[in-house]
Amino acid sequence: MRKKILFGLMAVSMLTVGLLIWSCGDDDGVTPAQLKIELTAGPATISVAETATIKAKVNKNGSVQIGKEVSFEVTSKPTDSSASVDPATSVTDANGEATTTLSAGTKAGEIVVKGTVDSESAEVTVAVTAVPHIELTANPDNIKIDETATITARVTLEGSVQEGKEVLFEVISSPAGSAASVGPATSVTGTNGEATTTLNAGTVKGEVVEGERWTVRAPK
Repeated sequence: MRKKILFGLMAVSMLTVGLLIWSCGDDDGVTPAQLKIELTAGPATISVAETATIKAKVNKNGSVQIGKEVSFEVTSKPTDSSASVDPATSVTDANGEATTTLSAGTKAGEIVVKGTVDSESAEVTVAVTAVPHIELTANPDNIKIDETATITARVTLEGSVQEGKEVLFEVISSPAGSAASVGPATSVTGTNGEATTTLNAGTVKGEVVEGERWTVRAPK
């Protein structure tokens, strides 16, 4: 009688183990759908003060996800940079895409933007390049008909003077009928970051008021 009881207990124990193993397994062996987010930037390289479009594409096992709220944030940027994204949140459209705009700020370097949907996130890096700053001065800044003035362009890049930069000069506004001109039309900056040209006033008098003064532009 004792042997039969022990055998019965063993059979029950094995049955219990089998039930536990069965309950822990996946019913159909299919992996649960995974939400995925991908970020892209267009363009991926911009200049200071410019913008880039950040696009998040959300899918689940290859199927686009509509109506998903994506949050965006700048997680890394150059020191003292004012880089930012707007809007901070966006909802995916019929293509499963949500967008925001990255404003580069005024500092060169790399900016990292992070996008998050539910508990999934992704990042994209945008390179920001510096652009030269040109400051123009005229000496003297008030001349008579047929006189000349020296126009000086000072070129800097993030506060540092730039040597060897070619500057293009042109007259963009002058009195009607004037023969005002600059020469030479191009000049290269020296060690002090300055390039010069000469403005010839021409033969028509112009009033020194806004919109009618002698103006010289040095395009970037």
